[in-house]
Amino acid sequence: MRFALLAAFLSAPSLAMAGECLDYDVPVKLTGTYATGMFYGPPYDPELGAELVEHRFVDLLAPICTNATDFYDAAADVQRVELMPACPGKTAGERLELAGTLFGAHTAHHEAPVLIDCPAQ
Repeated sequence: MRFALLAAFLSAPSLAMAGECLDYDVPVKLTGTYATGMFYGPPYDPELGAELVEHRFVDLLAPICTNATDFYDAAADVQRVELMPACPGKTAGERLELAGTLFGAHTAHHEAPVLIDCPAQ
């Protein structure tokens, strides 16, 4: 019985086989479509006079996950990554292939849990 359980465990696909989680602060490549969204800026409450601000994203073709660091939390099933800086000159729905460095949300200005630096165009 133990041998059967061990064999079943070893033959099951692992997360690593399906795709490793990505690390923050190292170069990565992502593919998806360009998207925008409107969110309230400072002071983040429309009753206090907050204005809508456009944020830009890449909606990924396949979800990713990230590994935790001392500064950033791990993230699972990430389907949208925010572009920083804003990556101007793109059209919503346009396919993107980006190479950049991931970092985690760490201010109230960030609208996604994972962000990527947008390479110079």
